[in-house]
Amino acid sequence: IGIGKGFSVREVLTAAKEVTGINFPTPPAPRRAGDPARVVSNPARAFKELDFRPQRDDLNAMLKTAWEWEQLRAGK
Repeated sequence: IGIGKGFSVREVLTAAKEVTGINFPTPPAPRRAGDPARVVSNPARAFKELDFRPQRDDLNAMLKTAWEWEQLRAGK
């Protein structure tokens, strides 16, 4: 379920580098034909029908939680 806020690929890559501490290569490339600048979900139905409320809306916080979970799964 989304949070109604979009992030660009560049924003996600930058945040992932910050959260993981890994400076993986991200060579610049132009947007491909048809690629949207951002994809944003509309969580209104989940808010209404499931009484869903996101616990985080900050990209770094979301990635940090996901990275920590992956590290636990990997036994690190």
